[in-house]
Amino acid sequence: SPRYYRALMAGGARYDLKGQPCGEVTPQEQKEAETRLMVLNDRQKARKPR
Repeated sequence: SPRYYRALMAGGARYDLKGQPCGEVTPQEQKEAETRLMVLNDRQKARKPR
């Protein structure tokens, strides 16, 4: 979801399903999240009628 991708782009700690820290978001993961968010935005723009 866009919210998840924005959170990844911000970086910082990762948390497991129990809310416990389990590592850090890597620069590669941040870059991939940015790319995926751009694709989602492009798809959304393409669907809107003009």
